[in-house]
Amino acid sequence: DTNPYCSASAVTDGERVVASYGSAGLYCYDFDGKELWHRDLGKQHHIWGNAASPVLYKDLCILNVGPGERQFLIALDKNTGSTIWQVDEPGGHFGQAKPGEESVWIGSWSTPIIIKENGSDRLIMSFPKRVAALEPKSGKEIWTCAGLNPLVYTSPLYDDGIIVAMGGYSGSALAVKTGGKGDVTETHRLWQHPRTRQRIGSGVILTEDGYVLTSGRRLEDEKAFAFKLINNIHAYEGFVLDDQHAYLVYHDTL
Repeated sequence: DTNPYCSASAVTDGERVVASYGSAGLYCYDFDGKELWHRDLGKQHHIWGNAASPVLYKDLCILNVGPGERQFLIALDKNTGSTIWQVDEPGGHFGQAKPGEESVWIGSWSTPIIIKENGSDRLIMSFPKRVAALEPKSGKEIWTCAGLNPLVYTSPLYDDGIIVAMGGYSGSALAVKTGGKGDVTETHRLWQHPRTRQRIGSGVILTEDGYVLTSGRRLEDEKAFAFKLINNIHAYEGFVLDDQHAYLVYHDTL
């Protein structure tokens, strides 16, 4: 009941609207509601559904397909829906135990973000157990940083050369400096907290205060950001930030 079949947000570039309906496919419409194209990306099967929203970048539409036994990042031509690149992420599972097996809970519901890194565009994605930077035009991985738990619900956050990534299900959180190559866990990771409160909705970074605003407990760290606690909120949605306020829709009231 808390994760319906259309959890992803639609995205627009001012000319077209792209929406992901999970197993029903990815659809592109014009502003009159006329279908321009759609893609069947296969069954997305997980006991807790899916939630990642499409991202528009130049002529590409990028989507995190999963979680489940099939999990991958895919970039499509936003004008035609044809595949430009696809990066598979191994190790997926649909969350229910098969006969004679134990349940495996792993997957990412994260929507990636685009940042600037040393003058180049980067796609930042929170995968199970790690956060990574890729070239958005090609899908080539530039760097990866370990330290997340197997279940990841939130989108990564970025400010002033630092990525903050957070796992879910009382999992881990980490901060990593951008600008590295290859496995940067030992060279660029600023901190990692192995276990924190549950997080489903994405946070925001309050730059002046040096906080990440999220629904987890407050965690102090001298090297990067702290977390600011918002008490007694039952929320799956992410924060939205303007110049003066942070906004959150949650289950009981505003």
